[in-house]
Amino acid sequence: RFRPDQIKVILYDDLAADPIRLMRDVYRFLGVDETFEPNMSGPYNAAFAVRSPRVLRWFVSPSRTREIAKRFLPASARPLWERVSRTGQRLNTTPPPPLAPELRARLTREWDGEIQALEAFIGRDLSYWRER
Repeated sequence: RFRPDQIKVILYDDLAADPIRLMRDVYRFLGVDETFEPNMSGPYNAAFAVRSPRVLRWFVSPSRTREIAKRFLPASARPLWERVSRTGQRLNTTPPPPLAPELRARLTREWDGEIQALEAFIGRDLSYWRER
């Protein structure tokens, strides 16, 4: 349904290596202003594991006690409340566990055909995906 010149495949590795260059390439592909520089100051939507589900629920689930407390907080204290909440959520997380080597090997075998097809489609060598 689409010609190859209408499809842009983006690899995470390229984004991690040089996000600004990748975004300019995407803008060029889309035909929009490629001088725009997005905010790339930190990770967004990063994977994490929760240390305590109870603590997470306290910070993110609606709570009658918190809602009442918020009403009595002066407007000037609300930014502090939000900072404390974000910090509490951040401290309640840990990096996800690494993928088990046996599982990685099995997935690599199972997806080998798809990796080869993607290599052919985008004209890039992705053999390092199989070697990790």
